Amino acid sequence: MLRYLSRTRIVVAALLLQGCSFLSIDPVINDKHRVTAIANSERTVVFLEPLSWANGPDHRATRVLFIPVGTYSLEAQNQDFLYFRGPNPLTMSIVDRGVPTDARQFVGGVAFAKAVLAQIPAEAYVSKSETEKIHVMRLGWDFSRLRGKVWKRDE
Repeated sequence: MLRYLSRTRIVVAALLLQGCSFLSIDPVINDKHRVTAIANSERTVVFLEPLSWANGPDHRATRVLFIPVGTYSLEAQNQDFLYFRGPNPLTMSIVDRGVPTDARQFVGGVAFAKAVLAQIPAEAYVSKSETEKIHVMRLGWDFSRLRGKVWKRDE
């Protein structure tokens, strides 16, 4: 009987751990990062078309980030990210069942991970000052797959 219980516990634990792969991490964040300003950089990221990025499917999303078209210039860096500031404000909307209920615009842009195989390849950020950026939304591997179609980055 004891042997049967041990096997049952192992099977239950395996099923629970397998179920964890179906959990998703909410991309909405509020992380402060210290950065070093970069002056006169010619590196850019160009958004060829506007991009809306939600924290879930349309019917469940509570936040939608709007990244406008334009050339984003490298403004800062830290050990993990390169920070490209947009020419126009980004917009974060609060959504209830697919309907926007509030929206805020902020100066900021997109921070790209320096590591080639980073778990999170990019994050949208608010520029609080030259030396402090606040990351507000993770942009996952789906965002990376849009390279060349929606956005392009100078190397």
